[in-house]
Amino acid sequence: MTVICPLFIAGKSVMAENQRTFERHNPVNDAVASRAAAASVNDAVRAADAAAKAFLTWRDTTPALRRSLLLNATDELEKRSEQFVTVMAAETGATPHWAGFNVHLGAEVLREAATLIDGDTREMRLWRRRILWAGESYYSRQWRRGIVGYRQ
Repeated sequence: MTVICPLFIAGKSVMAENQRTFERHNPVNDAVASRAAAASVNDAVRAADAAAKAFLTWRDTTPALRRSLLLNATDELEKRSEQFVTVMAAETGATPHWAGFNVHLGAEVLREAATLIDGDTREMRLWRRRILWAGESYYSRQWRRGIVGYRQ
């Protein structure tokens, strides 16, 4: 099974403007696992402009809608988990068990993100410290324009 991966710009799946693609090969048998749109600089600019425009609407969405969208994304990921496992295993050479673990983890991350949204998202858990490994940690702060983080 070869998956075709288009770009997602302004809410639509589109191919690169130059129609170029690149292939990802299964590292175990060298079969083509997927083909993806090879974005040009113009494609990247279009995507960034579309994201900036979408943010003007997103920043004013209610916490309930944001939570609902994240939970819907979780449901979609879980509903399509078999497809994700198949593609991930083909693209990376991972075992289906390992790919399944990662799909499950992705769903849990989305679910956790939804639970962090409470009340006014402009005041959503402003500073969070996470430990990465011995002696390494990072802080992130949620701003109305996105996430800014730094390592300590």
